Amino acid sequence: LAFRNVFNHLQIRGNRYICQAVRKSSLIWAVGEDELRMATGRWHANAELMPETGTSPSGANLRNRAYDYNARLSLLWSGTHEGAKALPLLLRALAQIKEKHRVRLTVLGDGPEHKIWRRLAERLQIHDMLSWTGLLSHGDAKLHMLSADIFVFTSLKEATSTVVMEA
Repeated sequence: LAFRNVFNHLQIRGNRYICQAVRKSSLIWAVGEDELRMATGRWHANAELMPETGTSPSGANLRNRAYDYNARLSLLWSGTHEGAKALPLLLRALAQIKEKHRVRLTVLGDGPEHKIWRRLAERLQIHDMLSWTGLLSHGDAKLHMLSADIFVFTSLKEATSTVVMEA
């Protein structure tokens, strides 16, 4: 790790191929604030921030609504049912809720851990709080996202997941 960091630092500071490419570029897209500062500050390049997913939130997807405190809170989780997605973290948290009837979790997707996670929900006695949809079309998944009060993201390895931007 230390070698990689030193090598990257040297590349950024003075690699002639990078410097040459920057001078010839009319625009550099940066995927994060650090990269944007590096491109504009160190290289004096014309740079713009572009999320890794290649999209930005659109006004058409935004909606204002007030939460009705008398209604059941609607949670949504979406992803491949595999270990790194860490849905059990959420299931264990739900098991701590005293008024279980006040919360509903819809779980989108399917995968190799699906049966294990359903058995965990049974053991935790929260199966009545959950709705498992299985695989859905992209459009149907987005409809579920629109109707949920909160989107919950538990993945342990994804820093910039597309599903977060969609939600």
